[in-house]
Amino acid sequence: MTVTSVTDGDSIRYFDPLLNKEVTGRFLGINAPEATKTFEKFGPEGTAFLTTLIMGKEIEIESDPNADITDKYGRYLIHAFISGKSIQQILILEGLVRVAYLYGEYNYSDLYFAAEKKAKESGHNIWSIPGYVYKKMVLTWML
Repeated sequence: MTVTSVTDGDSIRYFDPLLNKEVTGRFLGINAPEATKTFEKFGPEGTAFLTTLIMGKEIEIESDPNADITDKYGRYLIHAFISGKSIQQILILEGLVRVAYLYGEYNYSDLYFAAEKKAKESGHNIWSIPGYVYKKMVLTWML
């Protein structure tokens, strides 16, 4: 699949040759600070990082047998890879997203949780501000 645009740190648009159209994908298992209608601290940084990483490039996507195909907004729920590496894992390790929205035994959950543990220990980005991330919520820290 060719990435045609990056919406924010956890959503992209790509051309799906099987459907012969551009579609929106939402990365499974993560949540990024907002960078569209509202701006949360590290949201623009996550979007910029992801854009540099994948914009215009070929990625591989997988749906998850334990997840819905689409979310309530019609976005395809996907695990994504570039050159065989998990895009979700890369974003988690950079401290630009947190593990979230795991409603079942999804593929790669262990990988995502291990990456988040390392990211927390490193204290980068969203993990650099005490209390910025708590439980399952991202606090809104306006820029």
